[in-house]
Amino acid sequence: MKGFPLLLLPAALALSGCATWRERGVAVHPPRKLRIAVVPVARDFKLSKLSSIETVPEGLDLREIPKEKQKEMAERAMAAALTWIRQRLEERFSRTYAFEVIADSDVLAALRQEGLSPESDLWNLRPSTIKGLAQGLKADVILKSRLAGYGAVKAIWLAGVMAADYAENGVTGFAVAAASGNVWAGIGTGALETLADTVKWIGSLWFLNRYFVPVILTGDLVGADGRSLASNSEHEISFELFVHDKAFDKYPKDQRNLKQIRLKVVADKAIEDMRDYFERQAFKNEEAAKSGL
Repeated sequence: MKGFPLLLLPAALALSGCATWRERGVAVHPPRKLRIAVVPVARDFKLSKLSSIETVPEGLDLREIPKEKQKEMAERAMAAALTWIRQRLEERFSRTYAFEVIADSDVLAALRQEGLSPESDLWNLRPSTIKGLAQGLKADVILKSRLAGYGAVKAIWLAGVMAADYAENGVTGFAVAAASGNVWAGIGTGALETLADTVKWIGSLWFLNRYFVPVILTGDLVGADGRSLASNSEHEISFELFVHDKAFDKYPKDQRNLKQIRLKVVADKAIEDMRDYFERQAFKNEEAAKSGL
């Protein structure tokens, strides 16, 4: 498995964000760690059938099950997956040198005090709500996360990449028109490049969804003041690259091809990547502060 960069953010932006952590009262002082509250994972897509996230058991004929019932089955399976992802996030972050994870029961209790539940839109929490949560939990930082793809990538996630290509095609068309003195030649060149790129990206999306198991998990580390410290948005897509990856070894052979198992393995890699990313950001912040950046 590997991470696939969806958006490449300028390195200068990332570094400037890191350098402001200490100024906002967020700093790692080993052995003291940052107290982190992991809120329940939000979801940014809809499910209509169980087969989207689970291999349908043998003997179960979905044609005999009403669509509404199938949707209920899918929602129950998805709720269980979201709970599992949150638990894995807490477990992974608890193993770091930078973070001390606040007990899940305390986080859920604090959410209830704010009139929220795991089903609330926790990705778009208002800064005032985050401040209240942080104060009640004595948290240094709060981790929000959003699952935007689980087994499939929505076409909209290619919009940023495609827009960049289209802009480049426009520049190419302008250059051709300027060099040749023929406006139509420039328009034709730009149009052909755009058509080729559209086919390329739509084909890539189909191939990824058909033959791989993509998981899109975005994390946003927020300070007690309600403002974002860092986001892993440029490192958010993981997918299964090798069916016989060693990560599958802990599962019985007869389960390794089940979609729910494959998704768990890929999601676990996405969780690990997120953990590593935010720990690196925490220590980069400390190094930047020490060097006076």
